[in-house]
Amino acid sequence: MQSTKPWSYREATDAPERRIKQLMNPARPQEPDDARIYRQWAYGVFLGWQELTMGWQDDGDSERLEALTRAD
Repeated sequence: MQSTKPWSYREATDAPERRIKQLMNPARPQEPDDARIYRQWAYGVFLGWQELTMGWQDDGDSERLEALTRAD
């Protein structure tokens, strides 16, 4: 088993952040049910990031990414 991670923390944070922003894009045509599904997908991306980076997170990143998953 490898004891070091093959990715940087920044890489593991930037990619989910981009995906969350894409999913939460307010320009996307959204019916209420569709909007809910996209928010759930975005939150799922956040949860995956949370699990992957547990113990490595920079201060404030978890709160910032989670905030991106909330509808305005």
